[in-house]
Amino acid sequence: MTQHQRLVISALGLAALVGLVGTLLSTGDDPCRGWPRCGQWPPAESAALLAWIHRLLAGLLTALSGLLCYRSLVEHRPTFPLSVAAFAIVLVQDAVGARIALHGPERAWTGLHLALGAAAVGLFAAAAVAAWVPRPAIPDSAVLPVGVAGALYLLLLGIDARLAPAVPLTCGLALAIRSRRHKEPHSALTAGAITGLASGHLLASRLFGPVADPLVAVAAVGLAGGFGVLTALLWFRPSLPERPSAIPLCARAGAYWQLTKPRVVLLLLVTTACAMLAAKGLKVSLGLLLVTVLGGACAAGGANALNCVIDRDVDAVMSRTRTRPLVTGRVGTPDALLVGILLGLASFAVLTTGANLLAATLSAIGYLSYVVGYSIWLKRTTDQNIVIGGAAGAIPPLVGWAAASGRVDVLALGMFLVIFLWTPPHFWALALARREDYARAGIPMLPVVRGEERTRREILRYAVALVACTLGLGAAVAMGPVYWLSALLLGGGLLAAAWRLWRDGTVRAAWSLFKLSNVYLALLFAGMVLDRLTLKGAL
Repeated sequence: MTQHQRLVISALGLAALVGLVGTLLSTGDDPCRGWPRCGQWPPAESAALLAWIHRLLAGLLTALSGLLCYRSLVEHRPTFPLSVAAFAIVLVQDAVGARIALHGPERAWTGLHLALGAAAVGLFAAAAVAAWVPRPAIPDSAVLPVGVAGALYLLLLGIDARLAPAVPLTCGLALAIRSRRHKEPHSALTAGAITGLASGHLLASRLFGPVADPLVAVAAVGLAGGFGVLTALLWFRPSLPERPSAIPLCARAGAYWQLTKPRVVLLLLVTTACAMLAAKGLKVSLGLLLVTVLGGACAAGGANALNCVIDRDVDAVMSRTRTRPLVTGRVGTPDALLVGILLGLASFAVLTTGANLLAATLSAIGYLSYVVGYSIWLKRTTDQNIVIGGAAGAIPPLVGWAAASGRVDVLALGMFLVIFLWTPPHFWALALARREDYARAGIPMLPVVRGEERTRREILRYAVALVACTLGLGAAVAMGPVYWLSALLLGGGLLAAAWRLWRDGTVRAAWSLFKLSNVYLALLFAGMVLDRLTLKGAL
């Protein structure tokens, strides 16, 4: 993957998140007066914090869009017109957003802001497809109808969101029939996604009214991106892999399940649930707990599916990953890509509808951090990939805390820091045990680049920092005896395992630390929850 391809995918993901959050913030009064700052830096109140995050991400998108224009001109001319158009729309959208912030929301300006955001997503999506194609082919007869339908959708979206989905619904059904007739599986998949999102947008806006604003926002951004992807597919006609041959239904379902890496997802969901219980105790309703866990599972599963798409080349040469569905052909690349994107959109809709926008935004940031930050940028470029990328895996407690309380407190930030410090010794222990695998795949993990002795020393240092963090957290938030006992006993066991690995340097010691670290994190968070429940008299 070239630097230009990384940039365009990063811009697409960031534009989608900015569009989703901005659309939902525009449904009420602007809690962040003034522009570009909100008075405080950052503001403490949750609604103003969301608006501040939205503006921060929009500024980052503007800078990334300008850089993308330059890289398109230098590296990949076919994407240059799309990149320039997207950059221009982002600049106009920034100006419209500033006008709304300074003078208050008005229907015409907020509608224009929404349409511009959706248009930017569509253009970045088209540029993402074009980035993998050396030059345009002969235009397809469906390019003009798709482009016109996309423009009509954006126009109606700015005028009346309830009328807008009629255009993509008709277009998607027509293209699905056409794709089947001409045997174009990638076009059929995209047309099916457009039809599904259009149906969801139509039903949400018609049947549920204002309650469905989160679903309408997700559908609007997804539809705009779908139009951009389909237009680029028809124009550039890239050679995408065909769908795999006929596979029994049970085997296919198992392959999709494996694609989401359920064992990794389970530990993330444990930290999410523990954060919710630590925030509100047994006052957390079962419905909210289930909705948050479902949303988190969709986000983590979708991010893992996209990680499998990105890493399918290195997975094929590593013994630990060579049985994954994309490597064995049980799932096709377009299918896995579609699953990862739709799960990410579903997560945002579920969390915004069932919990709150802050939780959904934090979850989306974690989703993009893992896919874009870690999988695309860091994993193959630096031996500190796990250290920097560990922030993505540390976000679930913030999501759970925000879902339960509507804000982020000191203890939630402490849980984030605990997982952030836990990640390097956990994964470096695995990297020591699988050093030959990573070396064969060309992944610059610390044992491959810096050597095993340096890695064992770094593991011991991070283990000490982790245990010190858990003890400092207990003092900062006045935890009770249950937590202190858990932190001391579990921390002592973890330090003993890290010391044994540093002293012996065997594969067995590395595996022992790797397995113990999973148990350590789960039991530490369980002890934290039990302590909070005991202190609050919930038991």
